[in-house]
Amino acid sequence: MSQAYTFDSNVVSDLYKDAHGFRPSSDFWQEWSASNDHQRQEIWDNLVIILKSELQRQHQAEQRAVAEFENRLRQMILTGAGDRTTAIEWMHREYQTQGDAEYLCFRLNLPYDYLNSGA
Repeated sequence: MSQAYTFDSNVVSDLYKDAHGFRPSSDFWQEWSASNDHQRQEIWDNLVIILKSELQRQHQAEQRAVAEFENRLRQMILTGAGDRTTAIEWMHREYQTQGDAEYLCFRLNLPYDYLNSGA
């Protein structure tokens, strides 16, 4: 019985980087090169598990950042900004983002399109 393999040697470096945040070391490549297809599939499957966990962690962090951002906006509105637009303008000045919504999202760990999505 033959096994269908889903690993791809052409993108394993990208998968590794997405899972760990950095490219694989020479030790990884030595292990990958010395492995048979079954072992490579195991390495691949473990990287997929790590990536899924990392994506979940990132999603949770973004949700916390959104909640913190929205709380901060409410406080700014109550203490003088008056409205959401003004509060966001104040944040742009504070974070020196020159009005770039995606850059402000980056600085605040928000999803990159959060301020462009009508939120």
